[in-house]
Amino acid sequence: AREALTMLGCLSERDMEYLVSSKELDDCPVTPHDLRNANAIFGGPDIAGVRGKTVRRAPQRVITDYVAIPRDFLKLHTH
Repeated sequence: AREALTMLGCLSERDMEYLVSSKELDDCPVTPHDLRNANAIFGGPDIAGVRGKTVRRAPQRVITDYVAIPRDFLKLHTH
């Protein structure tokens, strides 16, 4: 079932189940039950399909804090 899923271009589980159950694929030995079994065996959806469809989120903005340095400390540590 996973091999057929990747050969069709990493469709979503719902789309693949629709294609298989509606007999739109000729000579496809995969059944909707096979798709559910593949998810149970491999522990979830196809990783390649999920990674390919995931978009990058913008990182949180960095907040800078300025700290006052005492003058006597600067005098001791200047070159």
